[in-house]
Amino acid sequence: MLSDMTETSQRRLQEAKKFLAERSLQDWLRIQNQAKALAPSGVHLYLQWQQMRQDPPAMTTVTGQQSKRGARVRKQWVRRWSRRWGLLRGAFQVGSKVPLPLAQEKASVRNIQCAHGSKTFLDQCVAKMQSRLEKSRAQNAARFRASNLFRHLSR
Repeated sequence: MLSDMTETSQRRLQEAKKFLAERSLQDWLRIQNQAKALAPSGVHLYLQWQQMRQDPPAMTTVTGQQSKRGARVRKQWVRRWSRRWGLLRGAFQVGSKVPLPLAQEKASVRNIQCAHGSKTFLDQCVAKMQSRLEKSRAQNAARFRASNLFRHLSR
């Protein structure tokens, strides 16, 4: 079945597999953050990614070896993955141990309240993104109208 697939459909299949693997990594990270109140480091995130993307034995490469990646490549991958999925990264300062229920409450996005009012952090982010989108649409529409006004002069 896979032998008669076109190059485009094979590429789309690979993109779908990559998306599902990255999404499962995001789900794993959410479980670590919210359910277990842990914040895995970039190294742990990358190692989990490597574990998740292990191909079945029939689909390994000809050499059967994995490339060894340095710390710089690993950090860059984590940076790009976090940006692509819209995740914030940071580090906790060393301090006293927080009880699990309190840590879970702090990690939950639904419980983050803003000082400005009763809107949650997520609601504010969505509102900001919508206003930015509306502004860019208006600017692009104005540019398009201006370019069409002078189209007859360039002929």
